[in-house]
Amino acid sequence: MELLSGGQRKLIGIARCLLAEPDLLLLDEPDNHLDLERKTMLEKFIRQFPGCAVVISHDRYLLDEVANVICELDYSREEGIVLRRWEGNYTSYVSQKELALLRQQQQFVAQQKEIERLEAAIARFKLWASIVIDERHIKQARNKQRQIDSMDKVERPVLERRKMRLSFRPSNRGGAKTLELRHLAKAFGAKVILRDADEVVLNSERIGIVGPNGAGKSVLLKLILGQLPADSGEVWVGPSVRTGYYAQEHETLNMRQTPVEAIREVKPMYEGEAVAQLQRFLLPYAATSQPIAKLSGGEKSRVQLARLMQLGANCLVLDEPTNNLDIPAAEVLEEALESFPGTVIVVSHDRYLLDRLVDRVIEVRDGRI
Repeated sequence: MELLSGGQRKLIGIARCLLAEPDLLLLDEPDNHLDLERKTMLEKFIRQFPGCAVVISHDRYLLDEVANVICELDYSREEGIVLRRWEGNYTSYVSQKELALLRQQQQFVAQQKEIERLEAAIARFKLWASIVIDERHIKQARNKQRQIDSMDKVERPVLERRKMRLSFRPSNRGGAKTLELRHLAKAFGAKVILRDADEVVLNSERIGIVGPNGAGKSVLLKLILGQLPADSGEVWVGPSVRTGYYAQEHETLNMRQTPVEAIREVKPMYEGEAVAQLQRFLLPYAATSQPIAKLSGGEKSRVQLARLMQLGANCLVLDEPTNNLDIPAAEVLEEALESFPGTVIVVSHDRYLLDRLVDRVIEVRDGRI
């Protein structure tokens, strides 16, 4: 098992679940590391499963395809951690929640106005009672206070949670052509990854790279970046192109460094400024001085994005950038990439990201692109 890829291990885990013939399936991020073909297979399997399936996932496409109820873990000032149930799929949940928050905001504002009116009346009756000793004024003040106390208080809704703040600003525009693959070939022993590949990527294009697991998508990125030598052919990169790379397994990070050291390595700055930059990415203060090796997958992803933001690159090469991000963070990344004026080359199985961002798709399959 330890020699298999993450996607292969996922498939074996799902096969074990099937063989047990269960009534209840509990699936924790079952789609991570799966290629598009196998994600489609997983969706079909969950839809056809006759029992109950509970799925934890950040794949919005998967949730749209298989879920008929969304359960959201949330935090309330009054109740602490709460579980809220929404009928329908992910898209339905998003629109229902937005309407519910707007209704709650209207109810909160109306209730606050009523409380202000009652408190003004209480103050008035207390003033009259202090001028003229009259039991009626005191009783009326108490009655108004009881009205306030007996109200079922509406909590102020959080219309917008604190989000990661991300923006990519290139230091220069770059030429009309970002890069070109010229008769590129690469093989590992008998396994041919690419043979005689030709492709031109223009400035400001958004390219999505897809293909089955093991087809060579990450190898193609490493050839583009010059991290792997080609067997024949070449990758031409424009002279004014400055590349920023996001690695799927966080290989761009030195795991012995702290996040502060990782940021300052890319761009010189005071320690306090580096901490402030990391907190823009919702990294807890305590985590900024820990070795990166001790951080969670999501926190490592945020450190990698924070480094990428400092580079001023005009060409972003991204390998599965949303894999370890929660849905709000993935949406922030999508917005930042949409507004980025440079070139984006992204390997991803995240269909929401591909639908929203890319204007051209390159498929890597059987040694061809």
